[in-house]
Amino acid sequence: MTDLRRRLWTIVALTFALAGLLAWPALPVRAGTTGTITGTVTDAAGKPVPGVRVSAASPSGSRSATSDAQGFYALQALIPDTYVLSFDANGYQGVTQSGVTVQQDLVVRSDQRLARALQQIGRVRAAAASNLVKPYEGQDVYNVSGTQLNAATGGDNLHKTVYEYLTTVPGLVPIGGGYPAEPSIRGGQDTDNGYEYDGI
Repeated sequence: MTDLRRRLWTIVALTFALAGLLAWPALPVRAGTTGTITGTVTDAAGKPVPGVRVSAASPSGSRSATSDAQGFYALQALIPDTYVLSFDANGYQGVTQSGVTVQQDLVVRSDQRLARALQQIGRVRAAAASNLVKPYEGQDVYNVSGTQLNAATGGDNLHKTVYEYLTTVPGLVPIGGGYPAEPSIRGGQDTDNGYEYDGI
């Protein structure tokens, strides 16, 4: 009889427990409100690139992360929006990728391949001694040598006037019709010109 009572009490207890569960108010299941962008950054040979700073920016906000030893990165808790991704690393050319759309509860994959940046190892500047335009002089300063004058005026080695020297300079033309003709600098009148010869 005691076994029968125990069984009955067990059945009653289970009935009440089940009734209590069924009567429990249903709790709403919350949906996620953010999304994630993940990917792997590699070099031109397909090897992972660690230490790449990856940034995602949109009107809703921005996030950044750094790629690990396998080149993997993850940008989490992104508000649903369309993002611009930026990939920057020392020794590599930066890359920007636009139009990456994030939706809630979804993971967007964006792998990127970076190219090595060209390294500048030096700068060479060359200027021949006979150049009309010299380095470290203003754009309107020209030096005309006798060799250049001979080349420009036929090379007869005869005495030349200062006006003949002037007319060998780019942007100067003789005007007035007389001899020696006064120079016009870039279309200006001869009365608009000022001259300086040997610092005078």
